[in-house]
Amino acid sequence: MHYTFPYAFAGSIEIPDKNLLGIFEARPHSSQSEQDSIAWAISHPVGAPCLRDFARRGEHVLLLADDNTRPTPVHRILPSILTELEAAGIPDTDIRILMSLGTHRKMTQGELAAKLGPEAMRRFKVVNHNWEELENLYLAATTSSGLPIYVNKEARWADHIIGLGCIFPHAVAGFSGGGKIVVPGITGEATCGDMHWTMYGIRPCDLYGHEENPVRAIIDEVALKAGLDYIVNAITDLEGNVLDMVAGHPVAAHRAGCKLVRRHYGVQIPAQADIVIFDSWGTDIEYWQAIKAITPAGICMKDGGIVIQVASCPEGVSMSHPEVLEYGYHPVAEVERMMKQGLFNKSVAAHMIQASEVIADRGKGFLISSGVQPSDAVRLGFLHATTAQEALNSAMKIKGPEATIMVLRKAGDLLPLFSSDNY
Repeated sequence: MHYTFPYAFAGSIEIPDKNLLGIFEARPHSSQSEQDSIAWAISHPVGAPCLRDFARRGEHVLLLADDNTRPTPVHRILPSILTELEAAGIPDTDIRILMSLGTHRKMTQGELAAKLGPEAMRRFKVVNHNWEELENLYLAATTSSGLPIYVNKEARWADHIIGLGCIFPHAVAGFSGGGKIVVPGITGEATCGDMHWTMYGIRPCDLYGHEENPVRAIIDEVALKAGLDYIVNAITDLEGNVLDMVAGHPVAAHRAGCKLVRRHYGVQIPAQADIVIFDSWGTDIEYWQAIKAITPAGICMKDGGIVIQVASCPEGVSMSHPEVLEYGYHPVAEVERMMKQGLFNKSVAAHMIQASEVIADRGKGFLISSGVQPSDAVRLGFLHATTAQEALNSAMKIKGPEATIMVLRKAGDLLPLFSSDNY
């Protein structure tokens, strides 16, 4: 079988036909236009009234938008939201936009204009969230378990907080979207880290693609107590075209969106494989983002198996978190020990264990990237290879000539569905 990757730099590989279980790819599609999807969601909110009946003249509205690591076409969704707010009597001076960056780097002016549209940049105050600027955070509340909720001070200004984002399968939260626009979106490390670390000790297959889980419970509580009271969440393809959309209450609308995501991105997988070849196309500005594809790959990998990841990563490993490359991926217990020593924070540790669970605890892995050099991939904890074919040849030597092989194409948002719980 001659297989070609979606990246020009990666070329193609030859996979023995007798070993190949199949090539699996989500094929999301919509029966209606993008504008029809947007219009329907805005006019049929879930668990809340339409925005024009939700906000009132004299109230301040804070819009939270995700960043350029997400495909949400905010500039095409925003006009419909602004029309609703205008109908509610909200002037431009009472609307602000806060970019929910989490712990990602700040967006440039060009990136902001591309994400929001030039008109929004001209009409509204636009602010990049910075999780490290403690003076711009305030203690909004505490959770039922005593977790302090530190959020950007712009939230205190607002009477209504509306989250604009997208919903995809997610390794930590089960699904992205909903309250994630607040945590980690506009929180400080004290809140963000504790939320992420809740995943520790939970099997990835019990989180990924499950909307009800301990991490999501914390996200929902934090978001609601921080003031999030409305969401507009898209389900898109990897090019950012809106396939479906939900709007309304942050929890009720989000759960409705998760059902739509499962329909678009769920893929039936016959069995786990010894070797899983996958790429992170569309979700790999840096490896901090590209790691999201390792979770579905790991779910599809047998214990003791090998994953081969192909990812572009033009910004390297992580611009905001150099500790990832400094310390690399180790067994999960070792990651916990280093975190408790203060070598890195809980958010970094949670990132690390996503890879560690797959390539250190349960199996091994190769990383082929045009943005991460082979020496740095080895430093991270991957085995050495310069091409996908070299990685496959090495993997076959390790696992033997009868090893089963699976390919996951554009795996960053793929949701593996098994007929039985065989992992």
